[in-house]
Amino acid sequence: MPIRPHLPSVPATLALAAVAAILLRLAWLGDDAYITLRVVENVVGGHGPVWNVGERVSVNVHPLWTAVLVMVRALGTDPYFSTIAISWVLALVAVALLMRMAGRAAVAVAVVLGLSRAFGDFAVCGLENPLAVVLLAVLVDATCRADAQRMSSRRLALLAAAITLTRLDLAGLCAPVLLARWRSQPFLSLVAQTAVGLAPLLLWFLFSAIYYGSPWPIVAYAKAFGVGIPALDLAQQGLRYVAWVAMHDPLTLITIAAGIAIGLLRRELRCAPVAIGAALYCIFIVKVGGDFMGGRFFVAPFFVAVSILARAARTASWRWIGTSIAAAAVLAVLPGLPPWLRSPASDRTPTDAYHGITDERSFYYAAQGLMSPTRDLPNPGSLSAALRLRGREKRVFVMRGRVGRYAYDGGDLVHVVDPWLLDPLLMRLPVGDPHSWRIGHFIRFMPEGYLESLASGENQILHPRLKVCFDAVRTVVDQNVPLFDKKRLSVLWQLWTGAFDEDFQAYVAEQYRTPPTIMLLSAGLKRIQPESDLATGAQWFDEPNVHLVPRGGIEVRFPATYPGKRVHLQLQGGDFLVYRLQPLRAGKVLAEILVDASQLQAVLGCGVFVADLPPDLGAFDAMRIDVPGCPSDVIAVLGSLIVER
Repeated sequence: MPIRPHLPSVPATLALAAVAAILLRLAWLGDDAYITLRVVENVVGGHGPVWNVGERVSVNVHPLWTAVLVMVRALGTDPYFSTIAISWVLALVAVALLMRMAGRAAVAVAVVLGLSRAFGDFAVCGLENPLAVVLLAVLVDATCRADAQRMSSRRLALLAAAITLTRLDLAGLCAPVLLARWRSQPFLSLVAQTAVGLAPLLLWFLFSAIYYGSPWPIVAYAKAFGVGIPALDLAQQGLRYVAWVAMHDPLTLITIAAGIAIGLLRRELRCAPVAIGAALYCIFIVKVGGDFMGGRFFVAPFFVAVSILARAARTASWRWIGTSIAAAAVLAVLPGLPPWLRSPASDRTPTDAYHGITDERSFYYAAQGLMSPTRDLPNPGSLSAALRLRGREKRVFVMRGRVGRYAYDGGDLVHVVDPWLLDPLLMRLPVGDPHSWRIGHFIRFMPEGYLESLASGENQILHPRLKVCFDAVRTVVDQNVPLFDKKRLSVLWQLWTGAFDEDFQAYVAEQYRTPPTIMLLSAGLKRIQPESDLATGAQWFDEPNVHLVPRGGIEVRFPATYPGKRVHLQLQGGDFLVYRLQPLRAGKVLAEILVDASQLQAVLGCGVFVADLPPDLGAFDAMRIDVPGCPSDVIAVLGSLIVER
């Protein structure tokens, strides 16, 4: 039977109110949500559907959710509270739909949803989950009711398209539902109606392919396409993800298993297609290695499973319903007291992670939780506003791995290079170290000359084959290049057909993991670099004579061999930046001196440091400079080097 409004019972109303209170207590915005909200700000600000202004790169795994947030933001609403509000309302609508579907078992459904840690943590977190579960509830109802065949294949395909546009990888969950229609409808008619229904999805892929240069968002390249990690290693990580959920949220896993089993075994429920879709999605989760956010990926199959159980429970006995409620309560408290029963102040950053998997809500709740006593609301574009107050209209360039809120606060003048997830060139490279990675954060190494090329607008890539790839990617993503420019369309076709694949592969084979040492002459480093117009030290993106220190380091060569007492340097500061100086004579390392710049904040640009040389060092003809163990999202900079004799 279809979902119909009816007068709710008092227990069901109270149960729904309890779920509403739980979701409000747990409501937060995650760092990944601010990636989307930065795109929303750019759209509303007239910069287009982009993440970095001036760069056509799609970060959208959930275009329909992004569109919803754009419409809400365009009304002039506060982005933090409006995102939480729309998420909360949609999540409650989804819960109410399932409760109505369950009939007399409505309270049991509310209890299972309210006690699920995965559902509670990610129903109101700024991501697409609440919209997805509403549409999934409609899909289950449309598929499983007795008169399901009355819904045309066109409308069913349209619903599947909406779910896929809400999160692209949910296509696999919807596919069995569409395929099930093949047995009851002539093939050509089915294809025609399905194609019409899927038109919005196909149009999105077409738009994305032309506008962004790929039908897939850049995060698909970051996490799925050619990452260079063995499939068996990813599957093993996926099983660890299952293990994490089993330890912290057994109710969710058992509910998924029960829902899929009942959907497959009880044919009278007509839920086999959605049960198969949920099972396939769980297999997909394991195959891709799961996620770093514990439980997040299981929300969709969990909700489908609850939908199936809701239909099965409509005629269940009161004893069975009571037993189910008691079992759900026991499973929910097995890992410990549910977080919504504790004070918001108790949500603290986890001290450890299980193979890179962590409690993401607790990690961010103190700063970004709705009811956190230490809530610190972001200020979109605040850094750009501060730059304009100083009279600066030129972009600044930063590199950062955890980019969401940082980039959101940065605004349109801050170009953020993300080596973990969002850069259009880096994400086309495999993971830097295939033996050391964290799921969801596949770190790419920075090619020599890449950052300088972005900041200067001139191709300074060191490797000749990657140099070609850089030109191609920039031609496609640069917003200054007209969308239908003849050269852009030509390069676009070459990217689609893999014309640059061998160039990428050549760079990876020759230089990616064995970086060269950059050679410089000391004469170019003898001048103290001036402060930038930011009223800070010299900035690498403003001064062409300031040099980034790459992974292979810099070797400064002197015109003659001579001794020295100390070295005066301009160095970029920031976390992890401990520079190593190695005086050389005829290629032989004479000594090793460490210069700790970690206490100087990177925003201050290059600071001046003095390093004493060993008194018995003797003469040297070169100086090697590097930063051993420098993280992928930290920039090391050398502004000047002057040897005091």
